[in-house]
This record gives sequence, structure tokens and C-alpha cells, in this order.
Amino acid sequence: MQIRIIGSPKSKDTRKAERFFRERGHRPHLLDPRRGYLAPGELRRFSRKFGPEQLVNVESETFRRQGLAYLKMSEMDLLERLVIHPELLIQPLVAVNTTLGLGWDEDFWREWLRAQRASG
Repeated sequence: MQIRIIGSPKSKDTRKAERFFRERGHRPHLLDPRRGYLAPGELRRFSRKFGPEQLVNVESETFRRQGLAYLKMSEMDLLERLVIHPELLIQPLVAVNTTLGLGWDEDFWREWLRAQRASG
């Protein structure tokens, strides 16, 4: 099982996600988007599932500074901006095989792991 956590090591929720999986015997792969580890294709996967607007942290300082609340952007423009300014991302983005999670949702991942154990 490959677990990818996209988020800054400084993010409290990213650290919680990493700790959650490690405590259950998994070794998640942490991808820090500020270091250039954010692939546009990976971001598009999350965008298709949740919608591009849901990937944006509207409470971030960068969001306010860039005046994004007042801009109308296409999905492609928004995804490009997220790659260039990863500090705009909701963190963490969690991908386990084909299952995706947006932000930290411990209950979702507990249920998912329970279902994985029961099925195999």
C-alpha cells in the first residue's frame, strides 16, 4: 500500500496524518509541495474528485494577498496557480492507492483502514 501525503512538514494536520499512518505500521511518503514535489497530474486527480476550488485554503495569507476571492479563474489557471504557489493548498492531500483525502479527516481514514483489513 503506497501512502502519499502532500503537505508541508510545518503543517499541524500534515504531521497528524503522517503520525496516524506510522502508528498503524505504514510508512507514508511525505511530499512537500514547497520543495517542488507537487506534480500537476497529481493535483488534477484531486481536482477531478473534489473540484479545484476545494483545494484552495481560503484562510491563507497568500489567498488574501493575491486577492483570489475576487478573481474568476478557469480550472486550468487555478491549478497552475496552486503549483506555483503551493502555500495556497489545503493540507494535507492524502492519496492511498486510488483513495484520495482532502485535509485531515481521521474518521475517514480509520474507516478506510478498517474496511481494507476486513476485505483482505
